[in-house]
Amino acid sequence: MKIPPYPPLVKGAGGIFNINGQRDSMQSNRELFEQILVILRPLAQDESEITADTDLAADLSIDSLKAMEVLVMIEDQFDISVPINILSDVRTVNDLVLQVQKLLAEGA
Repeated sequence: MKIPPYPPLVKGAGGIFNINGQRDSMQSNRELFEQILVILRPLAQDESEITADTDLAADLSIDSLKAMEVLVMIEDQFDISVPINILSDVRTVNDLVLQVQKLLAEGA
């Protein structure tokens, strides 16, 4: 499994920081990516690699029915309600991660 290139993290007093000393907002992004991979991995044909740039429709053959199943699994996994209208903004795995992150932030 290839994980997208995020800056290396350093744990320090007061949180997690990237190598530039900036607080790392990507950590939650990385964790979400890994959790969403668990949901998407069974959909990958011939166990092809899933990256942040993987196209849900073209690479994973996710049609509208599978997309609804994925949304239900995401709702269960993260205890959120995913509006169907976000699907128009989701093409890649990274798009999905960003939308889930946004929904989680709105619920916080």
